[in-house]
Amino acid sequence: MNVYVFRTKAALFGASAGTVTSTTTYNATAGADKTTTEISTPSYEPWDEEYAVVLDAIYPGLGPGPAGPQWLALTLTQTTPGDASSVDTRLEGAGRSEAAATTGETAAPGAAESYTGAPPPKTVTYAALFTITSAHDENPQKYNLSSRATALIIGDTVLPLASFSQSPSPSDTSATDVLAAYIGDTANVTAYVQSEQLTGARLPVTSAVWGQSIAVAGGQQIPPGQPAAVSGKRVRLLIPAGTNSVFTTAGGLSGSSADGQIVLLDSAQQTVDPSGNTLLSVITTSGVAGTLLLPNQPGGPSITGFLPAGQADPVTGEAVTIQGVTPAGDVTTLYLATPLTRAYDCSTVTVNANAVLATHGQTTQEILGSGDATNAALSFSLKQAPLTYLTGPAGSGAQSTLQVWVNNLRWQEVPSLLGSGPADRVYTTSVDATGHTIVRFGDGTRGGRPPTGQANIRAVYRTGTGVAGMVAAGQLSQPLDRPQGLSSVTNPSPATGGQDPMPLSLF
Repeated sequence: MNVYVFRTKAALFGASAGTVTSTTTYNATAGADKTTTEISTPSYEPWDEEYAVVLDAIYPGLGPGPAGPQWLALTLTQTTPGDASSVDTRLEGAGRSEAAATTGETAAPGAAESYTGAPPPKTVTYAALFTITSAHDENPQKYNLSSRATALIIGDTVLPLASFSQSPSPSDTSATDVLAAYIGDTANVTAYVQSEQLTGARLPVTSAVWGQSIAVAGGQQIPPGQPAAVSGKRVRLLIPAGTNSVFTTAGGLSGSSADGQIVLLDSAQQTVDPSGNTLLSVITTSGVAGTLLLPNQPGGPSITGFLPAGQADPVTGEAVTIQGVTPAGDVTTLYLATPLTRAYDCSTVTVNANAVLATHGQTTQEILGSGDATNAALSFSLKQAPLTYLTGPAGSGAQSTLQVWVNNLRWQEVPSLLGSGPADRVYTTSVDATGHTIVRFGDGTRGGRPPTGQANIRAVYRTGTGVAGMVAAGQLSQPLDRPQGLSSVTNPSPATGGQDPMPLSLF
């Protein structure tokens, strides 16, 4: 369904003509002419062009264009004498009729008499809708008017508007017949033009956001592989009475009944214990985290729907990676690499795609030293410690953040130089007793020697590691530097994977 609004109200050409004066000269007798003058209301007739409607002034922009069709709505209000039979009034139990009141006669108690009064006028409104196929300006020169006006050419179909008759003559069905009926009563017709299609507002979404896809407004330019932050309030659950549900605090040894309580769902995943009971991770409205147990029963869990978040509920979030993007108009569906860990109240959800992946530590760039092709055991020590290691691809364990460049060519780290040739640009690393990383190059037989140069060996790496980097969600708020346009930063998810280095005594 399309909804249009008309921006301009107009009249038909001739509506303001009032009375029309006409002068006629004719021969009354031989040799004598006689002039008569007649004053009358205009007689409105359809225009020479079959589908023409002429407005009372110039109105620009009424023709169809790229934005879609233009519409013309005509309304006509007619007032006619009413039907006298419809206003008969019956006097029930008055004890005296109107006729008796004038003659002095007495009517029997409880008698019902009637009289006929002056009928009220009857008002009828007609309305019809036409498509505008073209529009142009002209000077009609009719009805003693010389003003310029806009002429509209309509299509050959007519649409009656809701709750109104389309024409004063219900039998008229063609556009020309209907239009003629309106033009014939020009003084009482109102035209509505400059139609504009309205864009309907999207209905409010009351469901929860969870799973592996999110529909957002805009976002067509988000590339696959982009990290993003999803934040919002958790949905609420109302636990019906009589479910025999049990809430147990985190680490608690015993639980309490949760029937009739409202809780916040803290995880979109549910588990089932060996007895078939459903377990949900929840938080009470007072902020106590725990596990909700829903006893096994026919038909599954008793929780069937979500409730909107409360005004005082905390905002939480998580980091995601966008795997795919599917635009559909102004709505884009984002497909995530992994499902969301929580179920969020849709009305509170925001998606920030201006995110980057961050690791604990600080990036360091330093000159290691100068290359020496005569040195068969060239090595350097990184000035900063400890060197940061990240989780490597599946099955490969830790991955170093160290990059070594010689004459602006990046050399590759290998576990051992034994399998390397004299032309291979490789190096190995080890950790000394102070925790600093040592970089060693080949001897020209097992691994190539760095070419001789002045300060031509440099390193880029990150320092900092361990459980000190295991920050909670939202704990980071201050960037080390502030690029132009950056107002604030935060981490939507807690850090994961941080471990302290193993003590050297264990080696």
